[in-house]
Amino acid sequence: MKIVITHTSFRLYWPARIKALQRALKERGDELIVIELAGGGNYDLIDSRIESTDWICIFPEKRMEDISPRVVSNNLYKQLDQIMPDVVLAGAIAFPAGATAVRWSKERHKAVVIFDDAKWEDVPRNKLVNYIKQIFYKHVEAVVCPAPDWNATFKRWRFKPEQVYYGVDVVDNDYWSIATLPPAHLPDRYLLTVGRHIPAKNFLLLLEAYHQYQLANDGNFLPLVIVGDGPQRTQLEKFISDRSLKGVYLLSFVTPERLRQYYQHARCFILPSCYETWGLVVNEAMAAGLPVLVSNRCGCAGSLIEDGVNGYTFSIGEASRLAALLDKITYMKEIDILAMGISAQQKIQTWGIDFFVKNAIAAIYFAATNKKRHPSLMETFVLNCWKGRYRPI
Repeated sequence: MKIVITHTSFRLYWPARIKALQRALKERGDELIVIELAGGGNYDLIDSRIESTDWICIFPEKRMEDISPRVVSNNLYKQLDQIMPDVVLAGAIAFPAGATAVRWSKERHKAVVIFDDAKWEDVPRNKLVNYIKQIFYKHVEAVVCPAPDWNATFKRWRFKPEQVYYGVDVVDNDYWSIATLPPAHLPDRYLLTVGRHIPAKNFLLLLEAYHQYQLANDGNFLPLVIVGDGPQRTQLEKFISDRSLKGVYLLSFVTPERLRQYYQHARCFILPSCYETWGLVVNEAMAAGLPVLVSNRCGCAGSLIEDGVNGYTFSIGEASRLAALLDKITYMKEIDILAMGISAQQKIQTWGIDFFVKNAIAAIYFAATNKKRHPSLMETFVLNCWKGRYRPI
């Protein structure tokens, strides 16, 4: 069987997933071909694509936002026609790859699997958009989402339980667990967070909680390391200056090797985001053996965090609750911190690359043997009209 996986860009977490999926499918006698839409203008630090004849980038020198959805869709359609896969595994139908994959698979009587991590309640839509998306999903054989917490979402999209698979949001746990030396330019122990400096990451709430935590501890506090960059950086710097906060390290994005060091020698990891479809940095931190403090607006919170066992959750507006958790982590006995870190590592081992591969293959084989009927004329019209769109963060 020939399978294509396609999406806007396969960077950061995807190469490890795809390499493992390719290997597992090859052992079954199947072929996996990767089609990446655009290669330029990514915010990633490194180009981590797999160098292979099975990896195609349609627009290697262009940014996705500089190409019209129609042009992207037409070129992807032609590429699929050349390869003629039995099953297409594609990103969400809101984007050109997913929308085109569904249209192509129905016109060529092939099967399609969509990977998507958006919950129904997290993405407001009007009735027309819901109608269009329902038509697209009507002609999708299977979906790969993050976890059982997404069952209600895909039930609303009228998927049956046997069509829903899990594991799309995983990282290479083995990589993040490799032991490292402490970073020489940081204190022995510190609180850590990672992300772009944008309002959705909610770093101002974290700084407010850290301010309360400092005031309550009269000089006996852990430093705070914030790794990242973005348009809100000046605002963060002003907040730190206005409140005379001490011990805050604002560091730019770093290589994965350096980030692994930061994880492994932190006291705990904090993700205060107002919204995350999942929050893969939490996977990384847990794989490195860190207790995690995660807002309840992060998709991973319900699946990964066990309060008091491997971390804690908090509401996005509760600076005082987060300050109290920082205090708790600071004064927790070393043996208890170690136990939480071990629990975090054990939990995340069930959410690794193997979990993704197992479920992706199950979804592919289900789709190949349960192809849906051909769309009606009205449905075909809708499938042809929507080409997807791309909105950079």
